[in-house]
Amino acid sequence: MKKNKSFKRELILSFLIIGITSIIILGSFQIYQLYSLVNEKQSNQIALTTFMEDYIDNYVDTHARIIETMSYQISDDVSEGDFASIQQDLSEIKAHYPGFVNIYIGDPEGQAMLFYPEVLTNGVIEENYNFSDRRYYQELIDKQTSVISPAFHGRGGTDLLLVAIVSPIFDDQGNMQGYLLGALDLNELDSYTSNRINDDTSKTIVLDRENNAIVHPDIDTARELVNLSNNEIVNHIEGNQTSGSFTIKDGDERKFITYGKIESLGWTVWISSPVIAIIGEFLDSIFAVILVALLTGAIVIITSLLLTNRLESAIHKLLHYIHSYTASYKKNEPFQLAAQISGPSEMNEVLIHFNGMMEEIDYNREKLMKLNTELEKRVRERTINLENKNTELRFKHAELSAVLESMFEGIMLLDNKKQIRYVNEFFLKVIENEALPPLQKHWKMFQNGCSLLLM
Repeated sequence: MKKNKSFKRELILSFLIIGITSIIILGSFQIYQLYSLVNEKQSNQIALTTFMEDYIDNYVDTHARIIETMSYQISDDVSEGDFASIQQDLSEIKAHYPGFVNIYIGDPEGQAMLFYPEVLTNGVIEENYNFSDRRYYQELIDKQTSVISPAFHGRGGTDLLLVAIVSPIFDDQGNMQGYLLGALDLNELDSYTSNRINDDTSKTIVLDRENNAIVHPDIDTARELVNLSNNEIVNHIEGNQTSGSFTIKDGDERKFITYGKIESLGWTVWISSPVIAIIGEFLDSIFAVILVALLTGAIVIITSLLLTNRLESAIHKLLHYIHSYTASYKKNEPFQLAAQISGPSEMNEVLIHFNGMMEEIDYNREKLMKLNTELEKRVRERTINLENKNTELRFKHAELSAVLESMFEGIMLLDNKKQIRYVNEFFLKVIENEALPPLQKHWKMFQNGCSLLLM
C-alpha cells in the first residue's frame, strides 16, 4: 500500500513548484528575449558587413572614376606639355578627395613627370622617379585600361602602404601618351571602418585581391604588408559563396565571422566577433535564471517551513483535541470543549464546527441513553406482566385439568385436522372396557376449529 505523504511535505512541495515554475516561466521569457537579441546582433553584424562592402566598393569606385575622368580631361594638356594647368587640376582633386595620398602623371615608360603635392609625406620634394617595375604599370601596359593595384609599399617620398588607381592617358590617335595615378590612403579606410564598430571585441578586416591586409586592427597596415593567404578564415571564405557567415575557432576562442566579397575589386571584407561576446549575455542570463531558481527554491523551502510549522502546529493541536475527545467518549468520561486554538482562522472555524458536532453527538447520546433506560424499564414491566399472566394460566390449566380428570364422562379433544389433542382418564377406561354398552356420542364444534367428543 502506498504511503501517504505528510501535509507539511505536500505544502512545501506545492510552494516550491509554484516558485520554481514562476521563475522558469519568467526566465524562459528573458532567455527568449536574449536569444532574439543574439540573433539581432548577428543580423546587425551581417548588415554591417554588407554596408562595409558597399562603402569600400563605392569609396574605391568613386576615386577610380575621378582618376579615369581626369585622365581624359588632361589628355590635351599632356599632349601640349601644359603641366601648370595639370597641376592645378591635380590640386583640385586632392582638395576635394583627401583620400588620395598623392597623384602623379607618368610617361609611357613609367617615368614620373609631375607629382602633386610636390612636397611628399616625408617632407622631401618630389623627384623624377621611374615606376616601370611596378606590377600596376605592367598590367596597365598589357590591358591599356584602368587598373586598381594590390596593396604595396610606397616609394618616392612615402613608405606608406598604398593602393594605386591607374588610368591611361591617350592622345587623339588613341595612343597611350602616359598615365595618371592616384595613391589611396588606406588609413582613411581603416579609420572609417573602425568608427563603424561600436564595441572593442569586434574587428573589421579588408583584404585585397592577393589577400594582403588593407585594414586589420592587429596589423600596422600603414607600414606593414602582410599576406593572409594561409589564414584559416581566409581559406574558409574562399571556399564558400560571395557572402555569408560562419563560426570558427581562431586561436583560443571561437569567433562569429560575417564576410562579403567585392567582386569588382576582388577584395574581401569580413567582421570578426568573439562568440562569447555575442552570446555572453545569453549564457549569463541562463546562469542567472538557474541561480535565481536555486535561491528561490531555498527561500521558498525556508519560508514554507516556517509557515507550515505554524500551520502544522495548529493542525496537530486540532488532531490532539479530536483524539482526546474520542478517548474520553469511549471511556464515557467528561470532556471540556475548547473555545479556540492558536492558528489560522480557518482552523478555529473547523474547531467551532467540530464542537457543534460533538455537542450534537453528546445530546443524541444522552437522548439515546434516556430512551434505552425507558425501554429497559418497559421491558422489565412487560416481563413481569407476562410472568404474572403465565402463572395465572398455569393455575387455570391445573384447575381445568383437575376438573376434567375428575369427570365420569370420557372426553377426547380433536383439532381441525382430526388429530387427538387430549383425552381424559375416564375416556381411556371407556375405550379399554369392551363390556360397556354402546357409547352414545355427540359432537360440539368450537370457534377455534377443535372438536370435542363426549362419551
